[in-house]
Amino acid sequence: MSLAPEELEELAAGYALDALDEPARARFEQALEQDPAAPAALERARRGAAAMGAALPPVRPRKEVWQAIEAHLGTPAAARRGGARAVLPWALVVVAAAAALFFWRRGEQAAERAHRAHNLAQFRAAEVDARDRALTSERGVTAQCRRDLAAAQGELGLKAEAVALLELPATRVVALAPQGGAAHSGSALVNLTEKRAFVVVAGLTAQAGKDYELWVIKGDKKLAAGLLHGADRGQTIARVDPALLADGADALAVTLEPAGGGDTPRGPIVLVALLKS
Repeated sequence: MSLAPEELEELAAGYALDALDEPARARFEQALEQDPAAPAALERARRGAAAMGAALPPVRPRKEVWQAIEAHLGTPAAARRGGARAVLPWALVVVAAAAALFFWRRGEQAAERAHRAHNLAQFRAAEVDARDRALTSERGVTAQCRRDLAAAQGELGLKAEAVALLELPATRVVALAPQGGAAHSGSALVNLTEKRAFVVVAGLTAQAGKDYELWVIKGDKKLAAGLLHGADRGQTIARVDPALLADGADALAVTLEPAGGGDTPRGPIVLVALLKS
């Protein structure tokens, strides 16, 4: 036989204080034999009763309380002057202790439930936080992958445009000559009739704090045409803005500039393509 937890605790409290009637006592003693949780409940009740017995000061009931009890029980006057007065106080203490033990266990169980609920809430909050961090990291990786794919697709598109320009009759291929012992090489595909041009460069090694910058030269004017980011392997390809070729061009040049470049060349020239013979 297994009892509900609350009933088990109530019966254990009464049993520990010898405050059960015969049916309740028999029911709990049967539980002691059949319910594995009953002995532990009784042990807790006995510890609680002992602790409360040591903590409770003796209390003498008021005269009115005794009168009401005696009237209810029909206690004769002789008994009031004799042993009944010695028995009833102890019975009241037993009942009060049993009630106190019952409510103490109720409070303890409520505290345990609140503690479990608090721990569960903390666990769920930590789980949500970890999931949010993982999602943020995943989104960052996904965004970087999309940027890389977009860059690769853009480069493929530039190469296809350069090949198409190369097939036009008016397109010239001009070598980009290295300057100052630079180990770079490349070519410029120029079609001034179409106002289009590309540069294809190999060997632009990435350098910390530096960027390669392309220039369109017209007489004494040097017009910034964009950055060429170094690559350890392969080729770098860039399109020249058609607006910079509107009035023709004398040359194309590549310089090594501080990171970000600028509107005026400050670094050394590493490649030059002369467009006018």
